[in-house]
Amino acid sequence: MKKVLVVFASLFILMWMSLGWAAQPIKLGLIYPLSGPIAYDGQSVVNGAKLATEEINKKGGLLGGRRIELVIEDGQGLPAQSLAAAEKLINRDKVVALMGCYRSSASLAVQPIAGKNKIPMMSVVSSAPKLTEGGFKYYFRNTPKEYMLVEVAARYLITKLGIKTISFLGPNDEWGRAGLEGWKDMMKKHGGQVVSEDLFMTGSTNYQAYLTKIKSLKPDAMAVQSETLDGSMIFKQAKEMGLDVKKIGSGPMASQKFMELAKDASEGIYAILPWVHTYDTPENKAFTESYAKRFPDRGIPDKYGAAGYDGIYVFADAIAKAKKADRESIRKGMTMVESKRLQGTIKFDAKGQSHPLAFITQNKAGVPVVMGYMETVE
Repeated sequence: MKKVLVVFASLFILMWMSLGWAAQPIKLGLIYPLSGPIAYDGQSVVNGAKLATEEINKKGGLLGGRRIELVIEDGQGLPAQSLAAAEKLINRDKVVALMGCYRSSASLAVQPIAGKNKIPMMSVVSSAPKLTEGGFKYYFRNTPKEYMLVEVAARYLITKLGIKTISFLGPNDEWGRAGLEGWKDMMKKHGGQVVSEDLFMTGSTNYQAYLTKIKSLKPDAMAVQSETLDGSMIFKQAKEMGLDVKKIGSGPMASQKFMELAKDASEGIYAILPWVHTYDTPENKAFTESYAKRFPDRGIPDKYGAAGYDGIYVFADAIAKAKKADRESIRKGMTMVESKRLQGTIKFDAKGQSHPLAFITQNKAGVPVVMGYMETVE
């Protein structure tokens, strides 16, 4: 009888441990700007991640019932703050993977500590080329390098619109400098030229000196790389000054929020981006409706919301491939991912770079109309 009781007790303990382990959440750390001048865009990424997490958990979670738990930190898009957030998430919260950090300079700061702690890190916004050139095997990027997007834009401007000269205006940070180099290289490659280059501080309010210079040069087009708030002020001031040239901007220029802020100054602007809600697929329609319902104060999702949404599903795909949710298993799973998501088929190359789609849109009566798209290439 004693032996029978011992056996039953042992089985009970094993079942209890098994159930307890199955109930353990899979903790994913997010580092995005939730305060400061780019907080609106950072919150969009987090919103997309929350929606994906809720969908996955509602369907039963992963690995036989383990729920995803997001641990979210405000990195402000700055290197020091993002690094401090990463150290907390890794050492105190014990997350098994990181997603961040919005600005490329912040992601570059966090990348080494992720590698040191052997924790997979994925960027879904940061686009500076050097992020995937350092040989970090724990780093993955689910957004195009900046020059991948710029090549699509330069080719379209030159071949479709007959543009030969552009003036570049962008932020004085890793992202902006990468964009400038991309435009110079790609315009030259396709027979065009960058005739002026100016970099501003994010959060500025007066861009008239830059715009006056551009107006005097009379380029065929102006390429503006900026976040939502900065971009709205730049294009409003350009319209007020009568700067009558073709205008192309980065992804936020195709967002509902940008058009609300820039008002009629947003009309006719082209944008280059890895996702737009007007790309007509069942998946995009379902996501757009779900996002607007879940976050009614935001309405139609922008590229940042889609990036956060796809990012969580990519981690989920990696965990499913690995059949485990520890840090090393997730890293290995990331190398095996090949799945269709909102931004196209996601598969990481040997450097950890994916090759999502790139869209050219034009704002027409408050709607970013898709003018063309293609897969991004190195």
